[in-house]
Amino acid sequence: MGSETANDLSAEVAGGAGREDRRMVRGIRGVGGGRHDRDTMGSGRHEGKARVVMTIGEAATELGVEAHVLRHWENVGALTVRRDGNGYRIYDDSALEQARTVLKLRRVGLSLPEVTAAMAPKKSAAQAVVRAKIAALEKEVAHRQQAITFLQHTVECRHRYLDDCPDCTMFVRGA
Repeated sequence: MGSETANDLSAEVAGGAGREDRRMVRGIRGVGGGRHDRDTMGSGRHEGKARVVMTIGEAATELGVEAHVLRHWENVGALTVRRDGNGYRIYDDSALEQARTVLKLRRVGLSLPEVTAAMAPKKSAAQAVVRAKIAALEKEVAHRQQAITFLQHTVECRHRYLDDCPDCTMFVRGA
């Protein structure tokens, strides 16, 4: 295979035919693309696929968060990121998927300690955290529903002042 054909193939694997991608794959190009060269070592789960490896800035951009957020997640144990020989963080497919999971769990209301526990290797420990969060959310939903009921009553109440209404007073005393 000639070098021109190899470069065409590497461009196709790295991001689409005829399109140069910032993410490079080591072993296909044979030439490093900066201080964060890409590697092809992996779990075997992605055999036949080029493994995409990003810098922290590239990963943060892709995830829609700031780089310091990823560093914080790593510091508290919610995210595990490999380092290269120079100590730079390497966000491969696995780290990106883990970060997406952390992000999704944060968006549904889990705190970072809850996220860390929910991603524990023991399924029973993870399930306990998620069940506790579900119970807390259900309690919050019930509380919000009571608030909606009270507010709907106040809108429809025929009394000018809430303390003149026995139903409003009941809601207030029940809170």
